[in-house]
Amino acid sequence: PIYTRLLEPKEYGLNDILVVYSAFATVVVSLEILQAIARFYPEQKTQAEKMQISSAGFFFMLRNYLIFAIVSQFFANPIAVILTGSTESAMTVRYAMIAVLSNGIFSYLQAQLRWDFRSVDYSIASILFVFISTGSSIVFIAGLGMGGGGVFAGQIAGALIGGIFCFFRNRSAFSYKARKGKLREMLLFSSP
Repeated sequence: PIYTRLLEPKEYGLNDILVVYSAFATVVVSLEILQAIARFYPEQKTQAEKMQISSAGFFFMLRNYLIFAIVSQFFANPIAVILTGSTESAMTVRYAMIAVLSNGIFSYLQAQLRWDFRSVDYSIASILFVFISTGSSIVFIAGLGMGGGGVFAGQIAGALIGGIFCFFRNRSAFSYKARKGKLREMLLFSSP
């Protein structure tokens, strides 16, 4: 009910469409690597092996999401024209595409807490994301007049703060040494 009061119907409708496209993009960009990590991570015997699984997945997702976010910025105007008939909402499209990046990385880092049975930290991350996303969205829309883009800017803020929390609470799960062979095996399992 908050967003429906703060946004014009046109903005609200565009945001709904962008959320649907974002969900589709998330599946394509990540190749559902989270499913593979949930499958392979628990069966690893040592912490070093677990690190290889989580790190391979993390760097794969980070690379793919960064490429997606950068490339999508070049196509924001044509996407806005296709969706609304004008480039007027291109900035909202840009925010939505960056939100795909930030939400994808946050989801990955938060899932890592789940795989390591850190349920309290997982819950705190969820609460941080919800309150920061909602609060900052309201500020961006009502206070700064960002319209529909404010919703996605709020998600970016929530995912950034939540992701930083997740990373620092579980930083021992990651390493800069990821094996490509493991990534290949995980992608064979998870790719749609």
